[in-house]
Amino acid sequence: MTVNHNDHYHRFLLRKVPPRCRRALDVGCGSGTFARLLARRAEAVDAIDRSAEMIAAARARNTDRITYRVADVQEIELTPGGYDYISCIAAIHHMPFAPTIGRLRAALAPGGVLAVLGLSRPTWTDLAVASVGFVPDQVRKLAGRRRGVPAEPPPPIMDPDLTLAEIRAQARDLLPGAVIRRHVYWRYSMVYRLSA
Repeated sequence: MTVNHNDHYHRFLLRKVPPRCRRALDVGCGSGTFARLLARRAEAVDAIDRSAEMIAAARARNTDRITYRVADVQEIELTPGGYDYISCIAAIHHMPFAPTIGRLRAALAPGGVLAVLGLSRPTWTDLAVASVGFVPDQVRKLAGRRRGVPAEPPPPIMDPDLTLAEIRAQARDLLPGAVIRRHVYWRYSMVYRLSA
């Protein structure tokens, strides 16, 4: 049984969904876990992933108000201002950072929110913060085994090439005012709201 560290942050990301969210986009949706939660808060969700295997796993579950597509966000057409909320969970490091963030920002509606949960190249600071999560991580794994959490297909894995400092530097120009925080479980969050 594999524990998905991203699941730990779903509630945090859902709190960033604006009220009256008409349309949302989940980039790198994997097996659709977050897209299904997002569909409870948005009228419609577009969920995309480059992996056909992950999209097949997502479609095998409830798909009310969700449109799943095998697609690369760098190649598909995104309607300017078309989304009230865009999530990108553990996927941005699989893509060129600046061009992808630029495309996602352009797809935000006025007042829309871009919420990224990402991985950065570890530094000594990251390792110190990760050590804080070691015991809770072991508890989560044990609890998952006891609950018999069903196995899902493993997502594609890629090591991140940008440190958090490099991400912050690029985001200053791309997403002025974005709130970027380091988290346990080897993650950071970046939340940006486009002015209305």
